[in-house]
Amino acid sequence: MPVFEGGGIFTDMRIIAVGFMGAALFWMWARQRYRRWLIKRAGSHGRKMEQAAPQLLRDLGFVVVAHHPTVEYTWWIDDQPRTTQLRVDYLVRRGRKTYVVEVKTGNAARIESGATRRQLLEYGLHYPVDGVLVLDADEMALHEIEFPHPVIPRRGAGSVVWLLFVVAVASGVAWWLDWPK
Repeated sequence: MPVFEGGGIFTDMRIIAVGFMGAALFWMWARQRYRRWLIKRAGSHGRKMEQAAPQLLRDLGFVVVAHHPTVEYTWWIDDQPRTTQLRVDYLVRRGRKTYVVEVKTGNAARIESGATRRQLLEYGLHYPVDGVLVLDADEMALHEIEFPHPVIPRRGAGSVVWLLFVVAVASGVAWWLDWPK
């Protein structure tokens, strides 16, 4: 005995349509699960590479000063202050220079990417460092990033002010010592 009596071709078409809709829903669900799995796997890979970064940085002659150091700055929208906190992966030092290091993997390691480039520019503007470095953890390559604006060196501007102050004081003392003669 047939399940649908007297339905003819229209009943068969409904069954086929419901089958296609079920297959489409299953496809959308499976694709979403696969994308979540890819994101989770990429995040796990990124975390592993970030944990391996300190040793690579030490091998390259850097001293790791801090992991995930933060800096806060204020900006304004229509005279209303907004505060933002930045968190870079590493703060390192080599010699007398201090750098921020951002560890990247996969497509994020493409420095030409607008989001990555803007992130690095923001770090260069707001961290008191001498430079910005990107560690491409997949390629095990370290890149120094330079922007057309001057990243204000941590010691540079203060050194000039102190030098001018010392010269002014020394000139004043020399003038005072020579005054009675």
